[in-house]
Amino acid sequence: MQHAAMLDRFLRNLAPKGVTLSTFGTAHVETFFADVDTRCAPGTTTRLRYASMPERLCRQLIDDGIREENPVTAFARFRALARG
Repeated sequence: MQHAAMLDRFLRNLAPKGVTLSTFGTAHVETFFADVDTRCAPGTTTRLRYASMPERLCRQLIDDGIREENPVTAFARFRALARG
């Protein structure tokens, strides 16, 4: 249930920008994580889940042939968020 809500928040973040799961880029990841920063305290389990969810999602989309690259791993703040 929590992961579904987190994915929904990610999709709601992308929708107004006119991008989809197959077309979002690093700038979109940055705005999503900026929003996460306002909602989750550093080092919390929720923040760690938010940090890893888009990266895992992109890996799956690449495996399924929907994406060719993972903009999350290119995002420098990903590592900082994952560490808390």
